[in-house]
Amino acid sequence: MAGLLGIVVTQGIEHSQLIRSTMHTTKKITLPQIALTTVKRGQLVAMVTATNVWGLYDPAAVDGLQTPRAILGMFNDVSLVAGPQVVQAYFAGEYNDRDIVWPVVNPAEKIAALKDLADRGIIVE
Repeated sequence: MAGLLGIVVTQGIEHSQLIRSTMHTTKKITLPQIALTTVKRGQLVAMVTATNVWGLYDPAAVDGLQTPRAILGMFNDVSLVAGPQVVQAYFAGEYNDRDIVWPVVNPAEKIAALKDLADRGIIVE
């Protein structure tokens, strides 16, 4: 319904403000098929060291997935159930912590992840 001066106000919907600055670097990556998994904008991704295959950040991993390297940047959720998917990821820039989709992490793991991201030019505040 149009309000004052024809302006429509949408209440109850908060859009992601993931990006904090105008400077950011994006690149397309391929995520492998993962059963029962749908990825979202703001999720952290990492790479398996031995195979250079992208996957979801997992602080409990020991294969490279414990070190976040990028943030997913696509606007719609993407299902990985049917097979690998090419998605956009952010590799540098400033991002809002409230819009990062964190897995279950304890405070020490989150601090370590934020440092790993900062070392790669990804600032999360």
